[in-house]
Amino acid sequence: MTRGQRTRACLPCRTRRMKCDETAPRCLQCLRAGRECPGPITGPLIVNMTTDVGHKVRSKALSASNSPEGKLLPAPDAFPIMAQVFFEHYLSCYASDIGGSPRKDWMYEIPLMPSMVHNAALERAVQATGTAFYATHSSQPGASDAARKIYGDALQAQTQMLRSAKPGVPTPHMIYTALMLSYFECLYATSANGYVGHVEGAVKMLELAGPEICQSGMMYQLFLNLRTQMLYVSFLTRRPSFFATEVGTTIARSASEEPSLYDRLIRILTFLVECYNGNMPFPNGSFAHAVIDGLWDEFEAENMKLGESPSVAGSYRDSYNAHTVSFFEIARILSLVVVPGDEAGYNVDDKLKAASASILASARYIKAAGRSCAHSRTPFPLKIVTLNSPLKTHRQEAQSLLESWAHA
Repeated sequence: MTRGQRTRACLPCRTRRMKCDETAPRCLQCLRAGRECPGPITGPLIVNMTTDVGHKVRSKALSASNSPEGKLLPAPDAFPIMAQVFFEHYLSCYASDIGGSPRKDWMYEIPLMPSMVHNAALERAVQATGTAFYATHSSQPGASDAARKIYGDALQAQTQMLRSAKPGVPTPHMIYTALMLSYFECLYATSANGYVGHVEGAVKMLELAGPEICQSGMMYQLFLNLRTQMLYVSFLTRRPSFFATEVGTTIARSASEEPSLYDRLIRILTFLVECYNGNMPFPNGSFAHAVIDGLWDEFEAENMKLGESPSVAGSYRDSYNAHTVSFFEIARILSLVVVPGDEAGYNVDDKLKAASASILASARYIKAAGRSCAHSRTPFPLKIVTLNSPLKTHRQEAQSLLESWAHA
């Protein structure tokens, strides 16, 4: 007996009598709805292959196989779905990097946004980043070209979106788009200019949105994400950061959420980078060291409850833990450079060496773990080492790791 039009739809979609896109490991419908998905049916299916139907199917398959593009990439009409699958894989790797984070990142919301399909710029930016991530982890020669083409389309769509927007009223979609494009630049850029431009553009839109809007919900999540990214951008450009202004600090103080330990660390780093760049004076060196040491004691106490000690180089719970340790070391290095301390016999060089060695240990761990999404966070600590470690071997290793990430 034959059955016509039988599908491989996943069980949740079949139960709800919904159209399933049948993509693995999870279908797009379940992904958007936040449901567990076992994936499409595997194994042989009995389908209608009468003469008329079989001829059409074979003709279509032959045509696709003879196309050079068809051998490398999905059909054009299926490509948005495939890009979503690539993006989901990117997101899962990104999640493994921030696995110890106390909150979900803004990026998790993108696959669940039905309005994304009505926003060409954001849709193309997601497709470009997802496909770029796939291209860097596959041997498909056409994937890289496809990612760059979609990126170009995303830039054009972004320009049109910004031109048609109401003056002074940026939407979350605009900021999402700029951030996704900054992640694309992290994967592909040969210089920092593209990354810096997208991040600074997103921050400007956040600033235009106003402090009241940015104190809660998704806009506050974007505020936190951009504040972290702006550390490296401000360090590179030496331009003053919006997050160190009165408005930026007011948003942080008035937010509806209680700041996490990591948030408090980033806030300290924001001002340390400003001091390092000469954009503001730091009032009290001893106070800076005491605040950083106090946060570190709190962080170490949290880890000790789990039977781990971040004081032991290379002993990390996950990539997020290693990343947090490296950012503590940035704070130590910057505070030592900006405000060396008043104690007699204070050995700055030894402390700089220890902090640099810790950053390198964190970077080695993240690299060995194969978490490629660390590209947006790891360069900053390594750059700090290349410029501030007293040891030439530290500076050389940090530079080598930076170059290896740039060509990953």
